[in-house]
Amino acid sequence: MASYINVTAVGNLGKDPKVADDGKWTHCSLATSVSWKDKGTDEWKEKTSWHSIMAYGYAAEKLAKCGKGDQILVNGSLDYFPAKVEGENPSAYINANKIVSLTKREAQPPDEIPFE
Repeated sequence: MASYINVTAVGNLGKDPKVADDGKWTHCSLATSVSWKDKGTDEWKEKTSWHSIMAYGYAAEKLAKCGKGDQILVNGSLDYFPAKVEGENPSAYINANKIVSLTKREAQPPDEIPFE
């Protein structure tokens, strides 16, 4: 029986996405945060985690249109980059198959059409 890990994450881009020279893939870092109230101190705590995102094809095109600080929803599978040094653990990334920008953009005014 086949196995599959589905990942859905909503977070903010840490930098502008990096697009490959040939345009076949796009890579970025996504920050996700969780907050909770510490029962001992009654203070709010927050933890931010960083995730590598790789996108190919149409998802790469969508991701390339996003910028630093934009909030996005990513859906995909969990995969691993090979370890750079023998004996180290491979690093995980989300292989995105769907990117949805959640950042609202201001509508651009249409170009003026001169009347002759």
